[in-house]
Amino acid sequence: MENIKSLFKREQKNRSAECGVGLVMAEGPDQGLYVRAVSEGGPVWKLNCEHNKNDDGREGAIIAGDCLLDIQECISQSKKGTKHDVFALPLPKVLKRLMGPSGSVVELSFRRITDAGLAIAITVPVQRGLIATQRDIDLARVQNMDAVQQHRFKKIDEDNSGTLTME
Repeated sequence: MENIKSLFKREQKNRSAECGVGLVMAEGPDQGLYVRAVSEGGPVWKLNCEHNKNDDGREGAIIAGDCLLDIQECISQSKKGTKHDVFALPLPKVLKRLMGPSGSVVELSFRRITDAGLAIAITVPVQRGLIATQRDIDLARVQNMDAVQQHRFKKIDEDNSGTLTME
């Protein structure tokens, strides 16, 4: 029988092998998960740079404000796994679908509201490859805090050290 320490080590090893797509997500008023930012240098950043034909990946195929609707694993170029509706699911359940082996491809479907107020559907294949840094983890932690907890943080990594500074 495995002890807790060995279970923890195995779980850490499994997590370290998984990568994401480089999106910072936040829950919206309708319980959906919305793109808050694109992580610089991550898979979506690179995809957006290709889309824009420049080196600014903040916006492009996927932009801040897009609402994540579906996630589908791409097994090969011609074969796809089951499409999973992730709208209004809790963030941990969505992360299980977003995370996967580095180099694997996942197809993400979003709803975008245009400047004219029209809702359009966007589906984009993204190759996983970003391992979360401590800064990404800290920023995600702050985004999941309530307003009172967030107020305790005077500044968030203003010096790009990768750490949060308490007031």
